[in-house]
Amino acid sequence: MGKLKLILLFVLGFTAGLMAFRFLADPKIVNPSLLSDYFSKATKIQPSARIYEEYSIENLKNWPYRASNIDLGPLINKEKGFNAYEFSFLSDGKKVSGQANLPVGDKKYPVVLMIRGYIDRENYKIGDGTRKAAAFFAQSGFITLAPDFLGFGKSDPAGDDTLKARFETYITTINLIKSLTFLPQGDSDHLFIWSHSNGGQIALTVLEITGLTIPVSLWAPVSRPFPYSILYYSHEASDAGKLLRKTMANFEKDNDVDFYSLTNFLNLLNSPLLLQQGTADEIVPPSWSRDLFKSLKTLGKEVKYVEYLGEDHNFSKGSWLKAVSDDLEFYRRYLKV
Repeated sequence: MGKLKLILLFVLGFTAGLMAFRFLADPKIVNPSLLSDYFSKATKIQPSARIYEEYSIENLKNWPYRASNIDLGPLINKEKGFNAYEFSFLSDGKKVSGQANLPVGDKKYPVVLMIRGYIDRENYKIGDGTRKAAAFFAQSGFITLAPDFLGFGKSDPAGDDTLKARFETYITTINLIKSLTFLPQGDSDHLFIWSHSNGGQIALTVLEITGLTIPVSLWAPVSRPFPYSILYYSHEASDAGKLLRKTMANFEKDNDVDFYSLTNFLNLLNSPLLLQQGTADEIVPPSWSRDLFKSLKTLGKEVKYVEYLGEDHNFSKGSWLKAVSDDLEFYRRYLKV
C-alpha cells in the first residue's frame, strides 16, 4: 500500500503542475497535453505559501535588480535593413536567451522591448510571438529585443514552481531593462515596449513596480485581477479546474491576492499607453480592455484606446499593419529630436 500511495501522490502532483502551468501562462493557445516535458518533477502544493511574499508588487520594488552584459550570439538571418541575432543576458544569475534585431548602420538606435504572449514550450523557437512585429520595427530603425524568459529557447530552466515562474518574468524584464546600457548599439535613453496578451500583464506589472515612463503598446492585454485572470480559463481543464483552484486556495491561505494584482496598482503607472483590442477576440474579451481603459482614464493616465471591429486576438483579419503602424507613430512621438 505504501508504494501505491507514493505512485498516486506523484501522479496527482504531476497533473497539478501540468495544469497550473497551462493556465498560469496564457489562455486558450495549445492543448495541455503538449506540455508534458515541461515538468521533469512533480509540482507540489506547498504546505505554506509564505514563500511568495517577496513577489508582491510592492515588495518587488525592493528586489536587488542587476544589470548584466547583453551578449550577441549567432546570426539567425539577414533581412532587408537589419540583421537578426540570438542574444543572452543574466537575470539573477540565470541565462535568458532571446532574439535581437539590429538595423544595419553605425549609429545608436532606439530600442523596442518585445514581450510576447504565451506559447507552448515544446513548440517554442527563439523569436516566436514577436517575430513579425519585431521585423517591422527593425526595418523602421529600431533595435528590438525579445526575451524568451526562463524555460524557453536556450534559457536556463525556470524551475518547477509555476507561480514563481510567473512572478520571475517581471524580474527578468526589469533586469533586461537595466542591462540596456551594456548594448553599445542601443540608445538606452529611447526605450519603448511592445506587448501582446500575457505579455501585456507583464508590461503593466513591470511599469507599476518600477514607475518608469516607457511608452508602451498593449495588444489585447490580460488585465483582469489576479487570480481571476488565471481562473477564468480553468473550465478548459479536464478536471474543470479543481487542481488549479486548490493551488490558488493554498496560495491565499498565507497571501493576500490584492498585493499581486496589477489592477490594484494602476495608480503607479507613469507611462503613456497605446491600448489596442479586436472586438472578435476569443482569448481576451474586449470588455477587459474597455474596463482597463476606463480605469486608466479615471486615474488621469495618458492612454489611447483603439478598437478594431471583427478583429481577432492576433490582429490577423486585416488590421495587423494598421495596428503596428499606429505603434510606430506612437513611439516616434516620444523620440527626442
